[in-house]
Amino acid sequence: MPNVECIYNVNMETPIITFYKYPHIIDDDKIIFFCDVCGYMTKNEFGMYRHTKAVHEKTKDFKCKLCDYTCALDSYLYTHVKNVHLKIKDYECDKCEYKCTSNRQLTSHNNTKHNNTKE
Repeated sequence: MPNVECIYNVNMETPIITFYKYPHIIDDDKIIFFCDVCGYMTKNEFGMYRHTKAVHEKTKDFKCKLCDYTCALDSYLYTHVKNVHLKIKDYECDKCEYKCTSNRQLTSHNNTKHNNTKE
């Protein structure tokens, strides 16, 4: 774990949502945002907001109109609709005809079918 200097002292009485507002400094003087609850790090305030909302607050404000799926972020809902209902496969293997809906699936495919080789 990198050497992180906290510039904000929190006590457990402080609501989680305020943690992401305070930047931290990491070894090479880059400002990052550090979750004081679990240690998650991100380079911007919005990333910490998304993390806090989805992981710690576990809010599910977004609901799919086509099924019972609910989620914390609009980007999760967009991905759900694209992958599950529209079945858009916009990730293509450059070594064969395989197509899939996410970069994670493509990486898994390359690791299992092509031994993650790059041509």
